[in-house]
Amino acid sequence: MGARDMLAARGPEFGTPLAAWRDGRAVPGARPLLGVALPGFPGRVHAYPYLSAEAVRLAERCDVDELRAHTVYASENVPRALAAAWAAEGPVDRHVPALLAVAEADLPDTGPYSTLLFQAVPREPGPPRRLTLRTSDPNALSGAVAALAVRDVLAGRVGPGAGLAADRLDPAAVLDRLRTDPAVTAAELH
Repeated sequence: MGARDMLAARGPEFGTPLAAWRDGRAVPGARPLLGVALPGFPGRVHAYPYLSAEAVRLAERCDVDELRAHTVYASENVPRALAAAWAAEGPVDRHVPALLAVAEADLPDTGPYSTLLFQAVPREPGPPRRLTLRTSDPNALSGAVAALAVRDVLAGRVGPGAGLAADRLDPAAVLDRLRTDPAVTAAELH
């Protein structure tokens, strides 16, 4: 995601910071997880709760009891820069250079990467399921999913009309195809 996109991703049409999904609704007051070790992430990271509009749609569609989503950062530099930009008056675009500078300052420690980590805990007793998807270029990963969507439309696997890829594509088929995509450096389902 580009710096401009990160700065613009606020408000009800995008999501709610420091919120989680519980008992059929968004609940504010979720706390950041600072200095934690998470599967698929190098070293200790900082995970900030962010309940995106897409996560809310997923929770409603799947009738889940609880959904917690976090945006994970290598340090607190980017969250501080975002908070400062959002608190300032005027257009957020003027904060792009500062956000890029702090993001680039984190790169020597970790290198460029983007990790998507999902864990589902069943209502009935049983082990949780975990999906980890990792890339060094999130834009290339977005492009790969867009290309898969186009292929499915052209092959007649997706009916006519506009919609979200998450609602229209077969998740298992997408994961199988992403496992062999050069944009993906790891795709593990446990």
